[in-house]
Formats: sequence, structure tokens, C-alpha cells
Amino acid sequence: MRVLGFLMILSLLLACSAGVLAKQYIPEADDFESYALGTYFTTVTASPPSPASDAWGDSATYAAGLRYNIVETAELDGNPANQVVHIVDVPDATTKNCHLRTNFWPASPWQTSGIFQVTMDVKPLQDNGPFKITMTNGPDWTSGGNWLCAIGFGSTTGNTFFPGITTPGARLFVQRTTTTAWDETGFSYSANTWYTVKFVVDVDLKKFQIFFGPHGGALSEITSGPTPWITGAATPPTAFGGMIVATSNKANEGAELLLDNVLESRIPQSRIVWDGFTRTDNWQLGTTEDPNHYTWENGYNSLASITGKEMVFGAIAQSSDGAFLNNYAPAGVDISARVRSIGGSGAGIAYRKDPTKEAGNPGFGYRLFWTQDGTSVKLSYQWYGTDYSSTTYTPATPIDWTVPHTVRIRAVGSSHKVWLDGNLIIDWTDTNRLSGGHVVFYRVLSEYHVDDFVMLDASTPVSSVAGAKAQNVGTDVTLSGSGMHVVGAFDGYFYLEDDDRAAGIKVVSTATVAVGNGVTLKGTVKSADGEKYIEAASVTPDSAAVNIPPLGMTNKAHGSGGKLPNIGLLCRIWGKVTYLSPLWDFFYVDDGSGVSYEPGTTGIKVYNYGGSVIPQENYYVGCTGVASMDRGGIPVIRTRPYEDDLTIFWPPL
Repeated sequence: MRVLGFLMILSLLLACSAGVLAKQYIPEADDFESYALGTYFTTVTASPPSPASDAWGDSATYAAGLRYNIVETAELDGNPANQVVHIVDVPDATTKNCHLRTNFWPASPWQTSGIFQVTMDVKPLQDNGPFKITMTNGPDWTSGGNWLCAIGFGSTTGNTFFPGITTPGARLFVQRTTTTAWDETGFSYSANTWYTVKFVVDVDLKKFQIFFGPHGGALSEITSGPTPWITGAATPPTAFGGMIVATSNKANEGAELLLDNVLESRIPQSRIVWDGFTRTDNWQLGTTEDPNHYTWENGYNSLASITGKEMVFGAIAQSSDGAFLNNYAPAGVDISARVRSIGGSGAGIAYRKDPTKEAGNPGFGYRLFWTQDGTSVKLSYQWYGTDYSSTTYTPATPIDWTVPHTVRIRAVGSSHKVWLDGNLIIDWTDTNRLSGGHVVFYRVLSEYHVDDFVMLDASTPVSSVAGAKAQNVGTDVTLSGSGMHVVGAFDGYFYLEDDDRAAGIKVVSTATVAVGNGVTLKGTVKSADGEKYIEAASVTPDSAAVNIPPLGMTNKAHGSGGKLPNIGLLCRIWGKVTYLSPLWDFFYVDDGSGVSYEPGTTGIKVYNYGGSVIPQENYYVGCTGVASMDRGGIPVIRTRPYEDDLTIFWPPL
């Protein structure tokens, strides 16, 4: 098997007591290919079996021939020489069990923020040997139950290892809420079959999800959406540290299994908004729980409230109403929420809703709607409530919307995808609206409950204007970095340029910025009249005052139809005024090149936004402004309202 990641080995630690786990760790991944066959994973003791590893460890329950973890070969993906770890716990009269554990990081404070994914391949070698796999709180895992979440593999001979499970069976269980309670999942497993288990651990929200399925096949969620971490331990978990596999600690119970391809990764998306609605009941919806604290607003006759730690639209005869996130209008979204609806016609989620239209009305953008009878889920682009394009998912059996479901929507550029409880149900391409807009939860006559709302940043991160300009039209970007500053600010838009003058770009936004400011922005790359620009959903300027000098340029250099990288740069041209408009708002300058881009004109068109200096025809001038494109793809220079942007060389010749 391909090595998933190199293995870092710590120096062997000193002997530890029987109840303490060694501080082993693997960085990111382990496919067990780098170990010598016959390597034992044991606690670090004065005389461990040889060879031994200190990357994975056991608690001090190792017993030769009874309880041990050893590297062996086992076929996977057609490779008979594939290496795995074989976990063995032979039933005996003791109440000891076999542990295999590791940490994903070498030291505390472990992970206190972020979303992480842990996957592994597991092959139970019997269906009458119970075991569990847990995500832990780092080195502080104890028998007191200081772990985050767990999946249990049941036994056909009894499941006393899992409190709350009263009947035998090779079924899967999930440990939730407390360390002494396990729940059925409705899933089962078979012996001698490779499976993949995936954990999604949300450290900020202290929630998790578990997915399970055949190795190489589709995984199904066995939890019911984001589930709170286990509580009830003497020291409740506060961070994410590692994992442990544990067999039964009941007398005369044991288990054997194979483990391979353990991979831990931070999900490469940053959360920008989240809300668990855990605040006090109130008809005022309040703000999201993330550090941005965006405001929820009732709109379009909405009567939503915070009730029982949910956002609830009560059961009243309200034809349609919606609540939306104010002051945030993203273009690229990755939204998930736990939802249920009761009675009425149905409910849904809207996104990219035009923020200039009626507040909370979902009929001005993309609108996901499920019918309460469970027979369809429709995604459409609407304008004034009329579908202009749409696609519909029809389930084989009706969906019961009266119970909670996790709905996820990911919209990046023209791509729109929808998942229901982890299963992709809509994959659609539509270009009606690429710009940002509000996210709206709405219902039609139904009682509607919303919980566990999370929005991830679905944009492409770039750190320079050149990087943003290199993106395809329709790409959502997050542009941030210290090496770019504003070179021109106008009504409804501004120009941003790399400090090294590698590239400049127009940004469409009503945000207040000043020349010299650095900015962080989110938006969508678009194009008009041969000029790429960013339609910004949000802009955050700083207080910098960095002035980038203009780039000297000939008329021919600018007159390239936008193909050269000068478009968007602060430039300076010189020449003779060949024409002045009657309103004095623009004129043409020819440097002798004789370029002409409009009938009856010679030179480059210059917009005189300052207006304090008015050149006359036949004057010789120097003009500083931003190189841009006008309607029809005409090259222009846009001067700024500074007197020194326009210099008249007097007298005219």
C-alpha cells in the first residue's frame, strides 16, 4: 500500500505505571508499512517485547499470548503483502482488555479549535468479540471516560460491554451524551470484511459525526447529524488529541481485529459562521455564536424565535416567512443545518438571495424547498418568486420531515450540490446568479425547527491580486495579505494593486476604503468589457497608508484590449489633448502613437473624476490614473480626485 505519511518516532520514554498510557503519537497518518513485521505496539516498559514501537502504545495490559498488538500482513486492495496491526484479546477470566492508542499531535494543549476528520480501515475477525474505537482528549484518556465520542462493534454472544444495549448481535452502536450509555444505529457488520470508519470532530462546537461503510464504497452516517461530545466524565473533554481501540473488559470476552490506513486531517475549510441557538428563549433571534456575531433578522412577515435552543417558526397560519443573516452576503457557501418541519406545505433554505430585495423573501435567488409530504426536494433559481431554472430530487420513499435531518448545501461558482443526511441528492450547474446574497431559512405554512447551523468558507484562498486575477470567472475567492493596497477609490468600486505592481484589479463594493488601505475581502471573480473584477460580498479595510507609485506607460501599451497585465494598475501617460467632452468629464490624450479605439478619436480616453483641473484641446498633459476598460472594451484611464493626478504642461504648443 502507498505510504500515507511518514512516521515520526519519539524516543522511548521511561517506565510508566500500570494505569498510565505512553505519550506516543503519529503525525497525520500511518499505514503501518514502515514497521518491521512482528513489531509490537506496547506500553513503554523497562523490557518491552522486541521489536517494539513507541508511536503506538497499549496500556499496561500486555500479556504474551493473551493481549497484544502486532504488525502483520493482510491482503487489502489486492496486495497480499499489505501491512496492518493485528489487535488480539484472547478471552480469559480476567477483566483486562487490549488497548491500542496514539495521539495525533506530540504535546498539549492539543487541538482546541477547528474541524478534523479521522478515517481508518477496520476488519473484525469475528462477530462475537465486542470492541470500540474512540476519539480522545489527548494523553488524559482514562478509564473514567474522558473521551469525545465512540463507535462500538457488538457481539452475537452478548453486549454487556455496551451499557444500555440489552440484546446480542453484530450491530454498530454509538456512545452519546454520557459515558455509560450506548445507542443503536440500525447498522450491522460481518466478520472478515474490511470496513472504513470516519469520524468528523468539531472542536469549536464540541460535536461529532461518525460514518461507516465497506472499504472502497460509499459511507453512510450512523449518527444523526452533528452530535454533542460525550459528557458525564469526571473531567469532561475540552480538546481533541488522539484515538484508542479497546476490546471488552468483561471476563471471558475478547476480540480480534485488523487496523490499517489511519489518517487524521484538518478539514481544509475555515468556519466563518456557526450557531447552536443555545441562548435564552426570546422572540429576538440574537447573533450567531461565532466571533463575527452576525445578526439574525426576521423578515418577510417572519415570526421565528429562539425556543428550546433552536430557531423555531411556530405553528401558525403564516403562508410564508423567513429569517436571514444580516450584514453577511457570501457568494460561495457551504451550509449545513439540522432541520425538521411539521404540517403545512414544507420548508427550505435560500442562499445568494439578492440583499436589495424584500428582506427574508426567498424568491430572489436560489431556493431549496422540500415538500412536507416528503415526495420531492427542489432547488431553483427564482426571481419575484418565479422559477427561471430548477432541478428536483424525487426519493424512492417519502422523507419523514417531522424528524431531524441534516441538510448541506455547497454552492461554488456555478456548481450547486445538496446532501441529505450525508447522501448527495442534487448535483446541478446553474449560472443565473454568481454574486453573493443572504442565507434565509423559510417555511410555507409549516412549523419549522432549525439547529446546528454551520457555514464554511467555500472560497479559494489567495494572497495576492495576481493570484485572484488568475482564477477563472465564477470562482469565489478570499483575498488577504499584507502586500497589496488600494490605488483608487470611486463611487461603488475601488482598485486594488499588488505592492510589486504584478497585477491590479477592480473590486465592486460599496465599502468605504481609502487610497493606501490594505483590505481583506471575499467575493466572486467576474468579467465585463474584457476586464476581470471581483464582486465583493464583504470588505474589511485596515488603516494603512501605503502609496504605490504609478507605472509609466505608452498609449500602445495600454491599448492592448486588456491582454497585458496593466489593467487595474495605477499608471501615468503623457501626450496631447485631442478632444475634450462638452461636459469636461473626459478627454483623449495622444502620445504620438496615433492609437484609436473609437470612431473619430485619437488617443487614450481619460476620465477626469477630479474635475478641479480642466485641460483644453491641444494642451500637453501628464495623467495619473488606473488603467481600466470602458463599455465595449475600450481602454481608459480613470484619474482620481487629486490635483496632481493631472498635470498641464504650459503653455500648449
